Amino acid sequence: MRCLVLNLDYSFLSIDDWFTSFCLVYAGKARVVETYDKLVRSQYETFKMPAIVVTNEYKKCKTSRRHFAPSTKNILLRDEFKCMYCSKKLTLNTGTKDHVFPVSLGGKTTMLNLVASCKPCNNRKDNFTCDQIKMYPAIAPRVLTSEERLECIVKTMSSRERQVWTNWLKENNLSLW
Repeated sequence: MRCLVLNLDYSFLSIDDWFTSFCLVYAGKARVVETYDKLVRSQYETFKMPAIVVTNEYKKCKTSRRHFAPSTKNILLRDEFKCMYCSKKLTLNTGTKDHVFPVSLGGKTTMLNLVASCKPCNNRKDNFTCDQIKMYPAIAPRVLTSEERLECIVKTMSSRERQVWTNWLKENNLSLW
């Protein structure tokens, strides 16, 4: 089980395993605001497993840390599991990420240079620029919005974790960004 770690202002900080979060709480560096139904036992005590913890001191984070990695899953989520060249529906198995400006020509692996693509379109575009092969993405690549970042986090969690986190966020009228 994983634990959502929030900063003092309730902004997203990280996702840790429950034991790491429990250690933060035990050391007095964070407090538990939501727990799972599961119990954790030591030799002498029983605790509820933390689901969401909030730090006791504000942690400064560089804004770049909050940008999400340009993984295939994040690109597919941003582009709504649709090929940006032919509009074909994609899955995690059939979708790939394509560099709009190829790496071999100096393109970077960033959210602003990647789009979701089906394998045939990705193979056809190969190592060419969009102008060279006359293949243009339907929507220009962009960074994830706050809602999309939360969706990426929540969709990668187990249903039990997702249910506890989203219920608590809704009950407290909170957004992570």
